[in-house]
Parts: sequence; C-alpha cells; structure tokens
Amino acid sequence: MSEEFQTRLYGTFEQESAKTAVKYGGSGLGLSISRNLIAMMNGDISVKSKEGEGTTFTVVLELETAEQENQKAESEIQLGKHRILIVEQDEEAIAILKKILKGYGMKAEFVDTPEAAIKKIEVRKGSDYMYHLCLVDQEISEHQENERAIDEMNHMIHVEKISRPVSQSVIYNLLVKHFGQSQQSAESAHTQIDLKGMRVLLAEDNDMNMEIATDILTKAGLIVTGVRDGKEALDTFEASEEGTFQAILMDIQMPVMDGYEATRRIRKSSHPQSHRIPIIAMTANAFTEDVSAAFAAGMNDHISKPINFEKLYQSLQKIL
Repeated sequence: MSEEFQTRLYGTFEQESAKTAVKYGGSGLGLSISRNLIAMMNGDISVKSKEGEGTTFTVVLELETAEQENQKAESEIQLGKHRILIVEQDEEAIAILKKILKGYGMKAEFVDTPEAAIKKIEVRKGSDYMYHLCLVDQEISEHQENERAIDEMNHMIHVEKISRPVSQSVIYNLLVKHFGQSQQSAESAHTQIDLKGMRVLLAEDNDMNMEIATDILTKAGLIVTGVRDGKEALDTFEASEEGTFQAILMDIQMPVMDGYEATRRIRKSSHPQSHRIPIIAMTANAFTEDVSAAFAAGMNDHISKPINFEKLYQSLQKIL
C-alpha cells in the first residue's frame, strides 16, 4: 500500500483504488470495523506495508487466563442461589421466562394467581427453600380483584411487576437491582476508573432500564440526563452548549427515531461537538452485523445488554 493510503487506512468507506471494489467487492468498512472491535477488547492493531512488496498487520490482545475465566464464571452464577416465584398466565411469557432464568441457573416456580402465590410463600416462609423475590405480570396486578392479594404479598416478600413482551435485558437488570450483584461490580470498577463528574446523555425508552442505568451510573459519580427516544436525544444534544455532555449512551431500538438514525443526524449536526463526542451503542443485539451497523452509523463503541458496567466504564475512559 502507498504511504498516503496508510494514513487513512482505518477510515470508513476507504479503499485505495476503485478497481479494488470492482475486482473484489466490499465497501471499505472492514478495517474500520476490525480496529474498533480490537479496541473494544482493549487491544491494538498496527501495519507495516511497502508498495509492491507486501503488508503485515499485527494485532495485540490481552486475554484472560483460565483461572480468571473461572473466577468470572463463579461470580456470574451467584444469581443461582436465589429462588423466584412468578405470577404469570401467558404461556409464551412463561416459556421465555423459564429459558432466561435457566440460563442464570436460577430456581423459579410459576403460579397463575396472586392467591396461589400467597399460599406458596406461606408454606416456604422460614424454611431453607423460601422465595427471595416475586415477579408479577403487570396485567394481572392491574385487575382490581387482585389488588388486595398483591398488597398482602408485598408485606411477605419483595414484589416486582413485569410487562410483556418479556425481555432478557429487563429481567437481568431487574434481578441485578434486587440482588445487588452488578452494582458491586460497577462500584468496584469505578474504584479503578475515575469518571466522577462526567456528564452523559442517556437515550433509553424502557423505564426499568433507564431507572437501573441511571442509578448505577449516578452511584459511580456520573451526571446523567435521560431521554426517551432518538429524536429527543438529537434535539437535546443540538440545544446544548458546547461541553454540556462528554458522551452519549444510545439505545438502538427506540420509538420515533432509532439510535442509528439519531447518531447519523448528530454526526451531521452543526453542533461544535458533533464529530467528536463519543457515542456508545447499548443494545441487546450483539451479532457481528449489529456491531458493524453501529460503527457505520458513526458510533465509537458497542456495549451489549445486559450491560456490563465495568466494560462501559472502560470504554468511556478509552475513547475520551
């Protein structure tokens, strides 16, 4: 490759010659995506090339040892110590919940009415098999005839309401909120990565996700401004003075305007920070094409849900 092309090698839609696309296809995104993926793994990529002779790419990654992996696995399976009781009548929702909770190694039982839940809670109360949390379908809790029973349950056990469609990220974050597993991890990460006082714009349309993310980020010292969709994120950013926000955390699937479109419009905005403010995708979609789409839209990094806040803090520190 020519020395001139090497200076722009990792840019988006970059190809040294139009003949390349004609002969081999492609869009010039490969190396840009590769560099970002390597950066997400806290690695580095370098290149040595001499035109007419050849090219050598070198990738350096820091990988965990088997012992570190085992320690992480032991930490993640601690959710399996807890027993959950779920009040749900929809068969599809029950099947999804069973699959999600099984993945966390959690013990869950299902009943179809609050009255049945009360009986089970009473039987298990004080035993080694007592329930630690009760999840109640929002539709069931909204029926007037169930209000008294749910009030009674609230005096016996912690109750959380869930809505359909059931989402793995929502359930995970709800479990984290109650059992406190990831808050500890997030706070531990904060002791190593000081982001206190950073102002971030958080775009998230799910109320539960917004509440949990705001709570954890605030405890780590960040100042959070929440918006509910991509259009609101765009408008809030464009109306802000330069330096108001140091980063944008962008959900992808949102009403009115999704995260991709919001990011594209932010990058084209006349705001002084439009081309340099870090934008991090936060989404349950973690396939390669989703990561590629995030970078192609102008995002700087991609964090999959359920959110690993330690990785988020590392990403913020890395790109700022």
